[in-house]
Amino acid sequence: MTFASSNLSPTGRPRDPVLTAHGIDQVKQLADYFVSLPPEKRPQMIVSSPYYRCVQTAGPSAEKLGLDIHIEPGIIEWFPRAAKGSGFHPLPMRVETVSRYSPRVAAKSKWSPLAHPFRRGENIQEVHARARRALGLIIERCEQMGVQRVLLVSHAATVIAMGRALMEREGEETTDWETGEGIRIGAGTASLSLYVRGEQARKLHGLEGPGEEGVWQQVLNGSADHLPQGVEREWTFDDIPGNVEEPGMGVGWKDEEALEEAELDRLEYAMVKSGSTTTISSKAHM
Repeated sequence: MTFASSNLSPTGRPRDPVLTAHGIDQVKQLADYFVSLPPEKRPQMIVSSPYYRCVQTAGPSAEKLGLDIHIEPGIIEWFPRAAKGSGFHPLPMRVETVSRYSPRVAAKSKWSPLAHPFRRGENIQEVHARARRALGLIIERCEQMGVQRVLLVSHAATVIAMGRALMEREGEETTDWETGEGIRIGAGTASLSLYVRGEQARKLHGLEGPGEEGVWQQVLNGSADHLPQGVEREWTFDDIPGNVEEPGMGVGWKDEEALEEAELDRLEYAMVKSGSTTTISSKAHM
């Protein structure tokens, strides 16, 4: 998760704030942590939400690790359901637009978007379902690419939902869909959660035995040990009064980042169709 500032973003996009000066310090400290790890524990790939603060978060780590930033709208910020008659929420920037703000952003040809949240917003159950399905698609693609260690840079609610998806089987979730209460997943700014599976990865991180096949083990939970001031600005679903609504951008609002209708339909359909070592950081949260 990130320390976001209310300053206008250079992108000019609504609901797309920048990191604060403190947040920028935090993400540099996060990058220093990654390069302090032995090579076999460092991320091999970075996948980030398209929002500017997440690209800022990923930037120093990408630079120090010599990696590209792959943009994935399936792990964007959570927007609650848009109030009736208020239009849609703004779409995240397209890869082509994001690349204007960071030289580390990979071309769409290297990572085509896998999924997209619904423009009308999501309730608590839907953001959890989106996180599970997007993760399944990301894991599937990483396996096809031979990537074993991926760093996901996202936002607090999505980070929590992804962590729960890794730790609970579909259909066995313990989350309260009205309040969001469930397994505690840390989501402070520039915090880090680490999940592993498979005997080799478990041994690398000091875990005994092969573990249950296909089940992820949490090694770090919102850790801020790499930050001098520890955990800061941790967000939980307790911070909202359940399934709230938020106003959209207005019925007649034209979104400059609108995708071709067929492409957006394909990505939204992936959220209801798919099933399938992850490191999750929260915007300045990873």
